[in-house]
Amino acid sequence: MKKKHKITMLTLAMTLAAASSLYMSEVPVWAGQGAEESLDPQGDTKNGKCGKNVSYSLDTETGVMVISGTEKMTDYLYSPPDYYFDAGLIKKVIIEKGVTSIGDRAFQGCLSMTDIEIPDSVVSIGMCAFSGCESLTNIKLPAGVSSIEASAFQACRALKELEIPAGVTEIKDGTFSECESLTHITIPESVTSIGETAFYACGKLTDVEITNKDCVIADKTFVIYDEESDTYKPIPGLKIHAPKGSKAEAYAAKNGITFEATQGSSDPQPDPAPDPTPDPSGKENDPSKDPQGGEKQVTDDSGNTFKNKAGQPEEAGTELQDKTLKYTVTSAKTGLAQLTVKECIDEKATTLTIPDEITLNEVTYKVTGFDAKAFKKNKKIKKIVIGANVTSIPKNAFKGYKNLRTIVIKTKKLKAKSVAKGAFKGLGKGVTIKTPKGKKKAYKSLFRKKGLSGKVKVK
Repeated sequence: MKKKHKITMLTLAMTLAAASSLYMSEVPVWAGQGAEESLDPQGDTKNGKCGKNVSYSLDTETGVMVISGTEKMTDYLYSPPDYYFDAGLIKKVIIEKGVTSIGDRAFQGCLSMTDIEIPDSVVSIGMCAFSGCESLTNIKLPAGVSSIEASAFQACRALKELEIPAGVTEIKDGTFSECESLTHITIPESVTSIGETAFYACGKLTDVEITNKDCVIADKTFVIYDEESDTYKPIPGLKIHAPKGSKAEAYAAKNGITFEATQGSSDPQPDPAPDPTPDPSGKENDPSKDPQGGEKQVTDDSGNTFKNKAGQPEEAGTELQDKTLKYTVTSAKTGLAQLTVKECIDEKATTLTIPDEITLNEVTYKVTGFDAKAFKKNKKIKKIVIGANVTSIPKNAFKGYKNLRTIVIKTKKLKAKSVAKGAFKGLGKGVTIKTPKGKKKAYKSLFRKKGLSGKVKVK
């Protein structure tokens, strides 16, 4: 068996180890199997269930499927969905607001599907959810998505672009393997690891931007199989963009991949711009213009220098700050601007609050997360307040704070897949966690599963 097939099987084996392979082949083929036999002679619409409180309606003439409901879709690990025999007819999927997840293998092998609309209510994408959707060219994931499971987009061969939401903390094994048309992708600051074969056989991938300098990359991540030499080689022409001194730089050097340093925390900061000089003509310089006549960059009281005009979000990856915290912009979409906490500036602070949102240069950014090492400089921290818009908690988020006594959690958006394993590890007796109204029971159970000691009080 050729190595390309071997690694495909390896990826699928890793991601489906816990599942039955009753209807799984090396290359998932659902589309077109028995589609004609399943057509309803009484009409052009098929209806059915795809979750406890989720249903679908498929127009077999237009190929449009509408999914509606108020909970998560079913995970199809052991048996196919009701619309299995009509998969070849599906061209477009519209998921209505209220559905919270896309189930494992929900659309696997829908070869004719070219478009899907996903609402803001969806927070997770299941294992192999779109695997083998060869006609899908682009997909827009809502900002609230915090979990993308293994092989979710494997063999989406026409997929050209995709923006990974800021709340995602891990890119798992095989997630984008064999996405042959993918040319560039940005890995947000929230991602701390990229799994084995995550970008295997993405032959057209030329640029990968990794914003987290501590992001760990598995060995066979950005590789292709070379038949002539019977070995795995780095993707030809690939360039990794990341902060100087990052783990991504070390990975690139080890594997012979071109590396380009981006502005990061380890880079020297540019000298401040000189004060404007008087106009030789005797006229005052226009304060809204720079010496070359363009728009002048504005600096605020917190030391932020804005490249964009007031009301326009800064680019993703831009670092901003207020009096206490430093942030990284993760979404620059107008009206949906978001950022995560990178570190605390005030090293003497004993109470640290992650705000619900901040407004800078007339732009309101929702604060959706924080880095695992965001507060490591604050050795005397006693209290941490987590804002209402935070969607994820990283691994070892609270480990090592000997003086920490109180954690106030305002957010109601935490899910099992968005809280990393070991997130609450290291907290001991004397610590109290305060939860939002109505979330105590659910959060207590969730946090225990994520490493919280039984000695810690949950209120």
